[in-house]
Amino acid sequence: MRWPDEKAWRPHILLLALILGGLCTARATWRVLQRGPNIHGFEAEFIALSVAQGRGFSIDAFNRWLYPRGSLDEYFLTAWIDPLYTYLLAACFHLFPDHAHLAAGLLNVALFAGALWLAFKCTDHLAGPAAGVLTIVLLGWWLTPFHGAVTSMSNALLGAFLVSACTYSTLLFLARSGTREAVVLGVVLGLTVLGCPAATLFMPALALIILLNQRKTRAWRARQIALVLVLALAVISPWTIRNYRVFGEFVLVRTGRGRT
Repeated sequence: MRWPDEKAWRPHILLLALILGGLCTARATWRVLQRGPNIHGFEAEFIALSVAQGRGFSIDAFNRWLYPRGSLDEYFLTAWIDPLYTYLLAACFHLFPDHAHLAAGLLNVALFAGALWLAFKCTDHLAGPAAGVLTIVLLGWWLTPFHGAVTSMSNALLGAFLVSACTYSTLLFLARSGTREAVVLGVVLGLTVLGCPAATLFMPALALIILLNQRKTRAWRARQIALVLVLALAVISPWTIRNYRVFGEFVLVRTGRGRT
């Protein structure tokens, strides 16, 4: 439900959203600065270190906890976790070797702010800016797992950012129904699957949403479904091909295991 005089109030509500989002982001930044070098992860950190050290997407035998522990000098190629956040984390280790943990925390802060803004845009699109402000407060201040994720090396905030981006891209596509929006949606969908593998379920869900759009012809719906899914698969496929070449079996994104 939108406010009756929304147009007059909208600039003020948007300013309030920016202020609250800024406060939430400042709080998250302070948490990161307090933790600093104590920001750690598990598999993501171990694999990112291997990538930064030139050993490829692999994990050492000692930290491969699903299997009998071996030497820190023995490495196994893996698809244990999703690649997108892991490579971003590897960039932190490569570019800032002395401050990589702090850099990872600040990366999380940037993803946190981006996810907040996209969540606001989605809610604003559906229910108006006042509801968007409430979303910022709930996610950015009160929802402990969300703002607490800034001090860990995990894909939680990247996943939140990408899922929000995918949702907003879907809303824009449904509102405008243009080819450009379909292209953006396909690319964002592919990146979302690489960064948050559970979002693989978005692919059939989006196809169903487009199929049920009765305002368009069947031919248009078929073309748009094909365009979105082909682009998404084109983004995902290099990693899937890598997995097949390494393991000799189909692994779309990840296995959740130390080694297949």
